[in-house]
Amino acid sequence: KHLVIRPPWEPYTAAAGELLLTLNPGQAFGTGLHATTQLCLASLETIIRQQPGVRLLDVGCGSGILSLAGVLFGCAGAFGIDLDRLAVWVARVNARLNQLSKQTNFAAGSLEMVTDRFDIVVANILLEPILAMLAPLHTAIVPGGVVVLSGILTAEVAHLKAGLLTHGWLITHQASQEEWTAIVCAEA
Repeated sequence: KHLVIRPPWEPYTAAAGELLLTLNPGQAFGTGLHATTQLCLASLETIIRQQPGVRLLDVGCGSGILSLAGVLFGCAGAFGIDLDRLAVWVARVNARLNQLSKQTNFAAGSLEMVTDRFDIVVANILLEPILAMLAPLHTAIVPGGVVVLSGILTAEVAHLKAGLLTHGWLITHQASQEEWTAIVCAEA
């Protein structure tokens, strides 16, 4: 509700109450225009405003949009990972564009490389990679932490719900936009 995303070549002055995120997506996913990104941003804004100062893990960070927005919403810090080294480079450039390099860190790799635990984990990727990470995800979240999953077609939600139940996750919120769904969950 409060986030304005602009490319660096478009001038914009934020109005009172607006958070301005300058974003050059390059060749990485994450401009803010896709429904899955918008669903994640809405969920993150709500969650973080209720508990500022939390730490965020962004799995499949792409342009870094969710990590950077998370810090603007009030996260103490964010760590983004992506299998695509170009995406990691783009995310680091975007962090510098927004003077958020000290609050964010980006690295090439997968969830298995993460050794720390986070208050919030967000993954805006496809169903199959989400299903594959449901078990190891428990080691990346603090007790009482929240997971936001998106990139899921609404037609795939039943399949995801079965996987969540199997791996000990409880759905706390679900939202849809166009043919996409985002699910917020916690450990059961």
